[in-house]
Amino acid sequence: MKVSVEVPVFKHKYLEETIQSVLGQSFQDWHLYLLSDGASMKAQKVIRKWADHPKISVRFGENIGIGPSRGKLTAWSESEYILPLDDDDILFSDCIAEMTACMDKHKEAGLVRARRKFIDKKGKVLDEPCWFPFEERKLYCGMTCDLYNHSQPTLIRRSAYDKTEGWFGFQQYGGAGEDCDIFLKIEEVADIILLDRILYGYRLHRKRFSRELGSKSAYDMWRMLADVTIERRRLPLRRINDKPPFEYEQIDEG
Repeated sequence: MKVSVEVPVFKHKYLEETIQSVLGQSFQDWHLYLLSDGASMKAQKVIRKWADHPKISVRFGENIGIGPSRGKLTAWSESEYILPLDDDDILFSDCIAEMTACMDKHKEAGLVRARRKFIDKKGKVLDEPCWFPFEERKLYCGMTCDLYNHSQPTLIRRSAYDKTEGWFGFQQYGGAGEDCDIFLKIEEVADIILLDRILYGYRLHRKRFSRELGSKSAYDMWRMLADVTIERRRLPLRRINDKPPFEYEQIDEG
């Protein structure tokens, strides 16, 4: 199997559409993993519906948060590549085909990031500007400045992932922060490649978890991730501002 599509499941409203978007991929060497992370009863009912499908595996668990759930999914799955997917989003039909082709072309890549479009509750594409830049990440003395420079869709090479500490999320924020964190970890062991193709539909609705967290939580997580990454990379730096793009100053170790 080439690609494991991994979905932590919390809600039911868009889950069927999410699953159908994987089934409709033009590239078919994939397996879909659905993990109930304390999902609603309606969501569990949807999951059970697909339990006997030969290309879908399902499991049920208590709520542990999105980051730890992604860790369980990746430990459970077996594939050359990992594609994280949220339970209210969709993959456009050529997503897996184009991302795997890009990854196969760039043997040095640990992660491929493509573009996404926002969609509404009915799946209609919205003409709304992206929240995050789509550009190469900026570094200062080995430390990432623009931690917010990340988003779906993301394809991760398992051999690169295995060189990291794996998925992480802040318990106080429902296990969130995992997407930014995995970019930081992967770029320490391999290259990040940008694929300039729109391949993912990110659904905007009022119960979206990222909206519930809000911008203050995002800034808190970015600050904490910056500080812990400086420590993990053993860099003689300190962060000197509170909002990304972060600035750093060198510390005199003498």
